[in-house]
Amino acid sequence: MRNVSETLVSEHVTNAAAFETGLGYARQLSKTGWFLNPFPRIFLQKSCTKKRLVLKGFRFAQSLRLHDYSVLSGLGVMMYKPIVKKTERVEYANSPACTAYEYPLEDKDINVAFIEIDGRYPDKGRVTNEVVKELVFVVGGEGKIIIGEKELRLKEGDAVLVLPKQEYFFEGKFRLVVSCAPAWYPEQHKTVDSV
Repeated sequence: MRNVSETLVSEHVTNAAAFETGLGYARQLSKTGWFLNPFPRIFLQKSCTKKRLVLKGFRFAQSLRLHDYSVLSGLGVMMYKPIVKKTERVEYANSPACTAYEYPLEDKDINVAFIEIDGRYPDKGRVTNEVVKELVFVVGGEGKIIIGEKELRLKEGDAVLVLPKQEYFFEGKFRLVVSCAPAWYPEQHKTVDSV
C-alpha cells in the first residue's frame, strides 16, 4: 500500500530541490502513523516557490508535532488515524451504569465508541446532543431507549439513529457501538431534567 508521501506528483512542482524537501517532510510525517488527506494540496501548488514550499512543509510538520488540528483544518487538510487498537482506546465512566471506550480517530467529522450499559443512563433525567447525531448499534444484550415520548426496545443486531436535540435515555443491560457525526465532544452533550 502506498503511503501519503508516494501520492506527491513531481510534475506539479517546478523546483526539484523544493520537491525533495517537501517529500522529506512527507516521509517523516508518514512514519508517525498519521495519514493525511488531501496531502498534495499543501505541497503541490503550481505557484509555489522553493521558499514557500519548504515553509509550508515546516509549518505543517510543526502543526503535527503540536497536535494543533485547527491549523491543519485551516490549510484544508483532514487528519485521521487509520486504525486504533483496543489498547489505545480511552475508558470513561459516564455513570455507575455506563462505561464508554472511545477510539481516538482524531477525525472531526466522525468518531466511534464501545459502550456498556448495565442499568439506566443517565441515572436520572435525559441527555441530548446539541450538534451531533448518534448511530447506535446493539452488539449484545437488550434494553430500551426512550427518545422524547417514544420507547424503542433494542436487542442484539438492532440500530437506532438519535438526531441532534432529541432528549433520550437508555435502560437495560447491553453493549453498544456508537458512532457520531460530526465527532462527539462533551461541550455539546447536555443533561436535561425532564423525566
